[in-house]
Amino acid sequence: MIRVVLTAAINPQSNYRLFLTDPDERARQYGTALRKWCAWADGVADARIAFVENSGADVEELIRQHIGDKPSHLDVISAPRPPQYAIERGKGASESMMLDLFAREFTNDPDDTLWIKSTGRLFVRNLSDILPEERPANLVMARIALDLNHVDARLYGASAGAWREVFTGMGDEVDEKDDFRVEHVLARRVCRAVGEGIPLVRFEGQPVVDGISGTWKGRKYGGVKSYAKRKVAGVVDYALRDKLRNKHY
Repeated sequence: MIRVVLTAAINPQSNYRLFLTDPDERARQYGTALRKWCAWADGVADARIAFVENSGADVEELIRQHIGDKPSHLDVISAPRPPQYAIERGKGASESMMLDLFAREFTNDPDDTLWIKSTGRLFVRNLSDILPEERPANLVMARIALDLNHVDARLYGASAGAWREVFTGMGDEVDEKDDFRVEHVLARRVCRAVGEGIPLVRFEGQPVVDGISGTWKGRKYGGVKSYAKRKVAGVVDYALRDKLRNKHY
């Protein structure tokens, strides 16, 4: 089974490093992405979607407006508002708390269930294409920088057993005002997992993302500029995963 978890804060509590703060616009983007994710899950055997929201917004109404009847493969989790200390640490801390709740909600998922996290306002058009068909039962899956200091927090995953061990409790380590974001915490956790014998499995290509950045004003995913960057990065990505796989840097 594949379970994709989407994190959402329709009424964001922290505005630090966040330019997209309008609740109506955020709700529209969450609804659009959720509709696409549910359509994706319709075509993938044994796929489920979990939508976790932490601002008290009416998610059922969001579903009615953008999808209609709630699909059977969609689970909605209403998370409590984050405590003040988490808000002060930045949105990555609050998101990490949502993911901890997600992990507790699905304790019955077998350890080899693949859990994939995506930012809730974004949709990854080619997720099915970049997930490796053959993968170990215990793994972490991430796009990590060459200096091992930064992981793409928009899209990462792990087997459920590894997730419970590696990706829980990250919120206390995030401090965005000190420029230590969740991307940095993820990198440390991934490196620690590899050191403990949990294999790092790469996505088999660059993700094709629909949506816009909520952090960086004007950054639109899926546009011409993004396409050009992805094509160039894809060549490098392929080389690193293929002929240069065992080269030292």
